[in-house]
Amino acid sequence: MKKTSWQPTRPTLTNPLDPGNNSGQDWCPNACTSYDTQISSSPALHSDFYQYLNGLASGAITPVQGDLLDAATPVLRANGYRRKICHGYDDVAKTIANYYNTQPSVAEVQFQPGSHPAGDGKLDYQAEWDNAMSFESRVACSYPGCERKPVFNRMACGCFADDTTIQLASGQLMPISEIKGGDLVWNPKTLRAYHVTEVTAGPELIPMIEIKTAEKRVLVTVEHPLLTKQGLKTAEDLEKGDILMDGQKTATVISVDKKAPDLTNPPIVWNLVLDGPNLEDHYVNANELMAGDLYLQRLLKEKKQGCG
Repeated sequence: MKKTSWQPTRPTLTNPLDPGNNSGQDWCPNACTSYDTQISSSPALHSDFYQYLNGLASGAITPVQGDLLDAATPVLRANGYRRKICHGYDDVAKTIANYYNTQPSVAEVQFQPGSHPAGDGKLDYQAEWDNAMSFESRVACSYPGCERKPVFNRMACGCFADDTTIQLASGQLMPISEIKGGDLVWNPKTLRAYHVTEVTAGPELIPMIEIKTAEKRVLVTVEHPLLTKQGLKTAEDLEKGDILMDGQKTATVISVDKKAPDLTNPPIVWNLVLDGPNLEDHYVNANELMAGDLYLQRLLKEKKQGCG
């Protein structure tokens, strides 16, 4: 049976809680603590992972204790962000245990193809394993509160570079990689604040688009939406001379350039969704330039094939 799909991506570090940034500070020391255990440091030992799932399923290991560090965390910390991104496997463990009514390690042995009675209604283990792994979650813990907040896996949709600043309701400019669900974000189109209902993150493997006006710059993926005088356009469809609607003003695009990513260390890109019911409710100030959120990008996707 194939046993490789579970392994989370992670960097190779002598001490994963200290990537060598200037402060050396572990901002949320109780988050992602399982990274240093034998289980997570020995991903080839699959039996160790099953014992780990047993602990999560039984409650002997709490979700917070069981989170594994994501490769995005050292990147964030090296850039001074006080945040951890973690993988959570508690729902994976519970899905397997509930389906087979036994520990994940026992189910893995007993429900190999052909090993269980025909017609008992139980899937072969590999099929249920693949289903259970779809419940792997990503969570973010941000200093100072370090609350465990969900981060949804990016499904190849339009996003911002991780150093893009987003204007909060308070006027503060915060890197998008530190925005979390529930934050109040300022909308320059409606001049109102909206709660963030969803945050997504993931690697980008194709060229991104750098858009410049006379005073501002933003780096986004090719399908990210921006509002022009002609209506919403994706970043890849913008042209020099296009007029962007920038809050209550306009701004002329002076350049649109593709920027190839480092494929050996792909950048982590981010997006968010605001909670308003109307189209105009879904705009943010990104590097002080108005841009659409993920909700608007999903609407554009219906009009175009693909999503980058």
